Amino acid sequence: MNYDVYDILTIDGQEYVVVSKVLEANKWYFLLNEIDEEENLKPNGIKIFEQSTLNNLEPDVLYPVEDEEELKKATNLLNAVLLEK
Repeated sequence: MNYDVYDILTIDGQEYVVVSKVLEANKWYFLLNEIDEEENLKPNGIKIFEQSTLNNLEPDVLYPVEDEEELKKATNLLNAVLLEK
């Protein structure tokens, strides 16, 4: 499943809004911002998650990007998408 910008997702009991997304090398990268109960953005709650387009077993699951080089690449890609808007 693919999530859209402004969708609200619950991951490990915490709610996030999708701020940006980009497809690169069979992976979707998502820039998520944590939100509170009133759906206000938390300024220090930004995280980057990934979702493989090849994962047929858990197509709805997002995983945090933990590899440092991949995180840099994903950050640059997601920021570029934000600047295009």
